[in-house]
Amino acid sequence: MSNNNLKPNNIPWQVWMIVSILVAIISISPQIFQILQKNNIESTAKVQESSPGDNFKEIGVIIRSTDTDKGLDNVEIELNNQGPPQIQYTDNTGYVSLQISEASDLKIRLRKQGYKSSTRIIPSTISSDENLEFFLEQDSSSTPDVSQNPSITSSPIRRTPQSVKWRSYSGKTVVPQFDSICWGNNQINSVETIFGNDQPPFRGTIVVASPKTNGCQVGDTLEGNFELSGQGGNCIGYLTVTWQNNNNAYIKWTINNIDSACPVSSSNWEINTYPVKF
Repeated sequence: MSNNNLKPNNIPWQVWMIVSILVAIISISPQIFQILQKNNIESTAKVQESSPGDNFKEIGVIIRSTDTDKGLDNVEIELNNQGPPQIQYTDNTGYVSLQISEASDLKIRLRKQGYKSSTRIIPSTISSDENLEFFLEQDSSSTPDVSQNPSITSSPIRRTPQSVKWRSYSGKTVVPQFDSICWGNNQINSVETIFGNDQPPFRGTIVVASPKTNGCQVGDTLEGNFELSGQGGNCIGYLTVTWQNNNNAYIKWTINNIDSACPVSSSNWEINTYPVKF
C-alpha cells in the first residue's frame, strides 16, 4: 500500500463532515447539560412553590371513663388521616395533644384494655383553643362474674353527676344534665342552641313525652317538644333524641313555625352532643 493513501487530502469529505459534527457536539455538550440542569431545578422549584402545604393546629383531648369521670391513662389513640396510621397515648390524667389538619377531618380510634373501643371524627373546623372530652365505656365482657365470686361486690348503676352538661363540638349547643331524661325527668330547662351559624342563640326548654327510667342504651330514641327564644325570634317544634356510643346524644330539631316569629333558613336541624364535666 502506498504512503499517499494516509495523507489527509485523501480522506473522503464525508468522514471530515462526521468528525466535524462530533467535535461540535462534544464542545457544546457541557453548556447543554448546564441549561437542562438549570431548567430542571427551576421547574422543580416551581412545583414545590405551587404545592400548598397543609396547615395544622393543635387541640387538646381528654379521654374519661363513663363510670368514674376520671381521666384514663395509656389510652391508645390511632390517628387515621393521610398516610399510614399514627399512634399516640394519653398521659396519667387522660390528656393528649393532637395535630389536626385545617383541610380535612381527623378520624381517631380509641383503645384501652377493659374498655370498649370507639371511633370518633374530629372536624377540621374545630378551634385550636377548644379542648375535647371523649368517654370510653367499660367492656362488660372483661369484668368478673360477680355471681361466681361472692367476695366481689357489684357496684350500683351509676347516674351521670349533675355537674355534667352535653354540648356540641362547636360549643353552641348546650343541654345541662341531658341524661336526666334517661332517669325519669321529662323536662330540661336552660337549653341553648343555634339554627344557622349567622343566627343568635336560642334558649329555652325541651319536654320529653316518655322519658326512660333505667338509663339509656345505645339506640334508644326519645321524642318530645321544644320552645326556644332569643333575639332571632321564638321557635317551637318537636325533637328526637337518639342515644349513641360513649353517651353521645344526637338531636334532630323540627321547627313548626318558620315565619316572622322564627325567621330561620330551614325547619330541620341536626347536631351531635357529648357529655362534658363543668
